[in-house]
Amino acid sequence: MGDPLDLFPTGFLTIPFDQYPGAKTPKVSSMDLEWLIAQLNDFITETPVGTIAESNFGYWLTYALQCATNMYDEKAAQQICALLYKLYDDENPEALVSILSQTLGGTFEGQTVAYAWMDNLFTATFDSRNNSVLVAISYIFNQLLEKTGDELSSIMAKNVEEGSEKGKNAILVLARALANATTISDNQPTAELIAELLRGFLKKSPRIISTALTEEITYGSFKGKSSIYVLVGAIKNTVVNNPKVVQILSRILIDVSKMCPADLVDSLCKIHELGPYKGMHALHIILISLVSAAYIDKNSETLSNLIDVLSQIWESNSDGKINSALMQTIHTGEHADLNGIMMIARALTAAIDHQLAIAPIIEFLNNFIKSDPKDLDSAFTHKAPKSTIGNYTLSPLLLLINTWSNNKDSFLKTKLQNTIYKLASSKSAIEMSYSLDGEPKLFFIKKVASAHSLNKADVARLLSMAGENPSSVPLDSDFFLTRNNLGKKQFFFQPFDEAIETKKVEDAEKKAAACCF
Repeated sequence: MGDPLDLFPTGFLTIPFDQYPGAKTPKVSSMDLEWLIAQLNDFITETPVGTIAESNFGYWLTYALQCATNMYDEKAAQQICALLYKLYDDENPEALVSILSQTLGGTFEGQTVAYAWMDNLFTATFDSRNNSVLVAISYIFNQLLEKTGDELSSIMAKNVEEGSEKGKNAILVLARALANATTISDNQPTAELIAELLRGFLKKSPRIISTALTEEITYGSFKGKSSIYVLVGAIKNTVVNNPKVVQILSRILIDVSKMCPADLVDSLCKIHELGPYKGMHALHIILISLVSAAYIDKNSETLSNLIDVLSQIWESNSDGKINSALMQTIHTGEHADLNGIMMIARALTAAIDHQLAIAPIIEFLNNFIKSDPKDLDSAFTHKAPKSTIGNYTLSPLLLLINTWSNNKDSFLKTKLQNTIYKLASSKSAIEMSYSLDGEPKLFFIKKVASAHSLNKADVARLLSMAGENPSSVPLDSDFFLTRNNLGKKQFFFQPFDEAIETKKVEDAEKKAAACCF
């Protein structure tokens, strides 16, 4: 058994670190670790706090924690956390903050003590044997946050300027710890604990933490991404079995939206070329989570939380980015050829099948349609014929009509019919009608006729277009602006070859009579 003094030279806690003669990452045994902890305890007992902040204490305490975590030495880890907490003083919390703000060298080059401790928290999420480390670190940081607020938050939000962690901050590491905890089924209480810590930081320092969460990382494996990207992944992991974490994360996103709406929208709408969500933006991940949530019985609360997030972000955005992102087609990967509207429509039908509350989804869809964004028609008529999921082989419009047709509940039918009527009332209703055939087309055109006061001849011409490409039909783009002045414009289509179309129109007029009267 070696002598610990062979690893740690005399005065190792006070020798200037750049002049340190020994190994800065010594391989320690359990006995060595026990000795190191004893030395650290004696040092803080005998040394003024100001001197401790200027010493190597922060480095060796952090190194000891890393060793204890890697060795799954619960007792040692608890003792190390207790040493850090021993420096906490209600009357002088800034003393501990000054230690956490220290920038370290050696194996933690460029990292603050706070960053390195968050990194240990992240490591601890991989194995439940380190749960006591998670609990202790969360408790210490919560206590200190309550007393120091922005001082601690600023340290957490500070980017590492050199070393292997360059460009990252401790908030990102905390988000990664949360995301990792959500991937382990028996670690859900841990995920909730970490989520509450992150939420605590945001509540105490909304501006600082919102900025840190939405800031794009410029170096390393997370280059081009943000902590928001990580958090939406955590949401995706928890919709099935941890509604509490979904609730906390939803609240975080809503709060960030209120504080930094434009930055959050940028984070959510950026398409990523690398990683597990290649070809998608973070908003797609929220929508995929929404679909997953809709397939789980008794999951209305989670569904509502996710729609609340979507609604808040949509309402906070004034430049149309969210509208575009919702209607944007995915071009690569598992979800290729889908768009966000297709996902929302699928979530709605799944929620109906699983008897979940659909009012929040319906309300969002109605508001979205009412805003009548550009490309509304293509978003609601797009479909993915090669999809292995049946609902995606149908357009959102057709899926809504079929769901209405197949449902016997009068309340649900009324809700669905109102949404379909809003689509029929939109400026692009005529274009949408071209995508339909048979009974769904008749049903939708009846709504269009009602919404826009069409007469039998107008309806007949619409019905005669079955199966035609809308781009090939000359449509008067001013129709909806002049529809109430029929003396000036009797029909909304430009004249075409009557000889070719007469038979179509005659047949269609018979259908139109039933449709309008």
